[in-house]
Amino acid sequence: MNILFVHETEYINKVVFEYQIIPEIYASQGHNVYVVDYPTDWKRKTVFDIGSLKTQYLINVRKANKEKGITLIRPGIIKIPGVSRLLAFFSYFFILGRAIREYNIERIILYSVPTNGLQTLFWANRYKIPVHFRSLDVSHQLVPSKILLLPTYFMERFVYKRVSSITAITPKLTEYAIDMGGNPHTTSYLPTGSDVDLFYPQPKDLKLVRKFSITENDQVVLFAGTLYNFSGLDVLIRHLANNQKERNNLKFIIAGHGEQFDLLQQIVDENDLRGIVFLIGFINYSELPKYINLADVCINPFATNKVTNIIFPSKLYQYMACEKPVIATRLPGLIDIFRDNGGKNNVYYFDLDKPEEFFHLRKKIGKNRIKDVNPSLQEIASMLLRKVEDLKN
Repeated sequence: MNILFVHETEYINKVVFEYQIIPEIYASQGHNVYVVDYPTDWKRKTVFDIGSLKTQYLINVRKANKEKGITLIRPGIIKIPGVSRLLAFFSYFFILGRAIREYNIERIILYSVPTNGLQTLFWANRYKIPVHFRSLDVSHQLVPSKILLLPTYFMERFVYKRVSSITAITPKLTEYAIDMGGNPHTTSYLPTGSDVDLFYPQPKDLKLVRKFSITENDQVVLFAGTLYNFSGLDVLIRHLANNQKERNNLKFIIAGHGEQFDLLQQIVDENDLRGIVFLIGFINYSELPKYINLADVCINPFATNKVTNIIFPSKLYQYMACEKPVIATRLPGLIDIFRDNGGKNNVYYFDLDKPEEFFHLRKKIGKNRIKDVNPSLQEIASMLLRKVEDLKN
């Protein structure tokens, strides 16, 4: 089958999640897979480097450690903030139409709304191609400008009403999609999962043990992912700074980068937490299982806000696939899947405004391993493909 994935974010220089893994699973199964993305991490090399409107075609792109890669199609970029995405909005009309014709696309899986959702529906309707929308979050709450929030909201409603079917990764997102106009008969809950080709229990990597000077008495706490301003990590590190006793036998490893990185580094430096808290930046996807298996406890301390209110942080599936207990804040989308039952499902909850609860839990949990009962992305990819194959033109 010739399958086109459409997104409005970076494919190559982004933390790997299902958006890269599922297309590469399909490619490795023998399908012809094409991905349209938007290069978000562009930088000017010189003051005269303003970019180009030429579309790029990158062959056999592999980010998820699979046997075969995908063909990546990305719009040209004029390297001026705001202007770059505005011009991309118009260039997507030509890019998507050309891709559908040249690659004889049979099915489209859409992850995006404001930048290229309308264009995708335009060409899909013209060529009678079914479009499946995969809902990971609330699109209009993620736009950086308040001016764009309302237009994105209405575009979201427009897209949800007109796609052939929708799957969402949490029950609350499923309800949200239906409330936004999704057909209740073709909108369903389909969770994300862990990539079992990489994430499974492994012995602690001795090189990493030496790198972080971990002793038998140390408990290793790990966060892996993008460092959003709502990460909650600043709250935990500040609590460490003010409570000397909480530092004993603790190694706190933060694997990731993002808008909060500099702030966290500043807190660590100002409070002499080097050697206890390690900010190691982004690591390669293939290396991430080593770091998770190094940990005794993995965490997701996100603050609850309009963005996080109904999302599900997929990193939890990676943690639990490596048989690690999880400490997390009470995100409604997370509690929908893992009930707040005192850790019987291997997820322990705390309130971010009471960071002392977190440190009590991490000591209580100790170094216990858990049994993984979570779905794999391989299973999810198969279920998604069956839904997409069954769609009618």
